[in-house]
Amino acid sequence: MNNMKTTNQRKSEAKKIHNPIGKSINNIIRNSFCIFIAVQLIGCTKESEFNTNPLPIVIGDLKNNPEQNNNKEFQKQIEQILKYDKYTDKIEGIDCYIDIQLNNCVKISSIIENNEANKIILYIVESAYPLDEQNQLITSHVASGLLKFMKFELISERLTLVALSQLIGCGPYGTPCEPVTYKFGNTNELGWVTKTGDMHQGYSGSSLSIYAENDNKITQILEVQTSYSNGGAINPEDESKEIISIDSKITTVPQENKKYFDLDVSIIENIIKGKKEDIKKSKFLIKYDDKIKSYNTLEIIKVFQGKDKH
Repeated sequence: MNNMKTTNQRKSEAKKIHNPIGKSINNIIRNSFCIFIAVQLIGCTKESEFNTNPLPIVIGDLKNNPEQNNNKEFQKQIEQILKYDKYTDKIEGIDCYIDIQLNNCVKISSIIENNEANKIILYIVESAYPLDEQNQLITSHVASGLLKFMKFELISERLTLVALSQLIGCGPYGTPCEPVTYKFGNTNELGWVTKTGDMHQGYSGSSLSIYAENDNKITQILEVQTSYSNGGAINPEDESKEIISIDSKITTVPQENKKYFDLDVSIIENIIKGKKEDIKKSKFLIKYDDKIKSYNTLEIIKVFQGKDKH
């Protein structure tokens, strides 16, 4: 504990950061503004301050984030709180601890420190890899990686659990997906964005979720499909069949008075049948609904509904 900074030191340093989101999140937002939801990266612009000049943020999988997993200062303290000492074995290469009861191998994969209303808050991701009866990694197509989100507050140099999520399935072949911390509203509070995708027998699709604290629990506040294609399953020479491709881009709309920012959704549907090509563009603004404690995505569901998904 001697090498750990005091709470007051951390608060003082956090105030020096012009962007109150925190160093790690500041770098994410500054350097990575434009990610295309479906498959590819599109051109990114740099913006110095999110709060002083709030541009829309395209929500996506920020692969080029260099600071997501490098905060190790609280690693041991968090592992003690989660009772990692009861896990006696580890899997080398992944550096995870074997949980015999749950048949998983777990590890802390991300620690983000954030200043919120003069409080030091830590956002933690625990990743879990499914194991078979011999404690070997399961890497089949149907095996899902697992995540658990946690939120701690640093009080008098000790970490106190504020909220946590249930175990979440995310990631194919037994490998957990890599969530991205995300500022979802007009406070400094953070959540997580996850993106998953699947390809099977020529069909492919992807979806996106946002998780955030709700009434001292971390829950899913957005789940929405973001792409679909049957291009690999249809013979392009068969003019009686439709080749369907749907891609979308989801962008936050910063507003001063919103705890949960509205989301702008742009969708492009491309349908090819024989020599005829039909392109349809649509835009929706989806809002957080207090009654259901999540975003209302009914209009987006209608776009993907009825397509011959696998």
